[in-house]
Amino acid sequence: MRKFLRLFLICLFACSASSAQTFSGYIYDAGSPAYSVNFPVENGYINVANGNLHMEFPIGNLPQRGALKLNERLVYDSHWWKIGHYSNYYWWPDNLPRNQHLAAGWRFMNGASTGTLQSSMGYYNSYACDDSGNYAQSASYNYTWQDELGTAHTFDGAFYYDYNGCNPNSGYDEQSSAAANDSSGLILSASGNSASGPDSVVIRNASGTQVYPRIADRYGNFWSTDGNGDLVDDRGQTPVATTYDDANHKIYFDVLRQGGSRVRYTVTTVQVSPNTAFGESPVREYPNGSNAQLLNAVQSIQLPDGTQYTFEYDASYAMMTKMTLPTGGVIQYGWDTFQDSYKN
Repeated sequence: MRKFLRLFLICLFACSASSAQTFSGYIYDAGSPAYSVNFPVENGYINVANGNLHMEFPIGNLPQRGALKLNERLVYDSHWWKIGHYSNYYWWPDNLPRNQHLAAGWRFMNGASTGTLQSSMGYYNSYACDDSGNYAQSASYNYTWQDELGTAHTFDGAFYYDYNGCNPNSGYDEQSSAAANDSSGLILSASGNSASGPDSVVIRNASGTQVYPRIADRYGNFWSTDGNGDLVDDRGQTPVATTYDDANHKIYFDVLRQGGSRVRYTVTTVQVSPNTAFGESPVREYPNGSNAQLLNAVQSIQLPDGTQYTFEYDASYAMMTKMTLPTGGVIQYGWDTFQDSYKN
């Protein structure tokens, strides 16, 4: 089961004509996967292929020296619920990254995020060569990389090794690169000579920019982070400096402008306490006893000119139900539970 978006637009003053996407199948994808059919809405789009609402709110965008393009922003995706398996199956609010400051589909993307990589063994063969205990073995490893927006990309057989223990001089024979299965143009390269998998994994996009394990262009320009976790760009600047005021439920983003001055964006958060009712047997609903947690969602984004976006959420799933624009326009969102053709 999944919450699927119904969208209603109410124009009160000035509403634009156009109005405002994990690891386990299309129904968990956020961002904009290759199969997306995106319907534009205010500040983003709905992927009608899986019902995800994706919105972005720009914070900082300074010119860079190399080929990297900076786009620091607040991002919301509605596909943040997933089924997790521990001793039982549970609904869990961690399909997308979350922390003590932002959750419930919200994240701040400072450009230095490299997503998350998972590996699994595709196959493994081992056989004895002789009575002395020597053996040969071969195996392949598959990878799934969830990018910074939450879109999953799979690389089958991205690392392969064949070790012939019957001939100590043969060592390892490796094949160590693969393209993503989704026609995204991503290439994963692995290196190493260990039977437990590669020692190094690098992913590049179609333009040659390295997107994992750090962001770097083909010319050697790269981004890093400082002790506060803020991005340091290829000029050595900190485009957006963040300050967390947890006592007052606020996050301050001080954005560097040309000339050296800064302007401030203020995010006020609100704690939400979901109580799901997806009705997917045998998956247990959230909260699950001691697993109950308050989640920080964005209540408002105040812009440097004093205007702001505000947001409201429903009491059951903590899904967004209303956004008020700086112009005064109002957008309302409704959600339905649905099943796909596979009864998911």
